[in-house]
This record gives sequence, structure tokens and C-alpha cells, in this order.
Amino acid sequence: MKDLIRRIYESELDEVTRYIYSYDLKEKYELRDELFEKLEKCLNSKDIQLLEDYSNAVADIANGERYQGFYIGMQLCARLMIELFSDD
Repeated sequence: MKDLIRRIYESELDEVTRYIYSYDLKEKYELRDELFEKLEKCLNSKDIQLLEDYSNAVADIANGERYQGFYIGMQLCARLMIELFSDD
């Protein structure tokens, strides 16, 4: 079950999940790129590397938290289905 949940979360099941193009997300990517270009002009390479390391650490934490929320939601959904279909 854990493997199935992780595969669904990571969109590894093409028949279950599909990536949907989003103009809003495209705009966010463009803004990110513009901000990075501005940072490159203001910071030296050592500062940029430190900033990238920090950003990666923050992203790892955010991804871990999102996965935990997704995992808990899938568990709750499974428990709800069991409760709905059980003979009490």
C-alpha cells in the first residue's frame, strides 16, 4: 500500500494521474526565472551557491510535508471506505 501511495503521489501511474498544463504555474516559473536573473546580477557565485543550497533544503522540507499530508489523506480515505462498506 505504501508503494502504491508513493507511486500515485509521484505521478508514476499514468492511468491514474496526468500532468495538466497550467498557465498560472507557467507564470510562476517565469517569475522565478526573472528573480534568479536579478539575483545573479547582485550576488557573487559563492552567495548564489549558498542561496541555492538553502532553497533546495526548503524545497525538500516542503515536499516532505506535502507527501506526509497526501499520505495521511490517502490513509483516511481508505479508512473511510472500510467504514462505509463494513457490516456494523
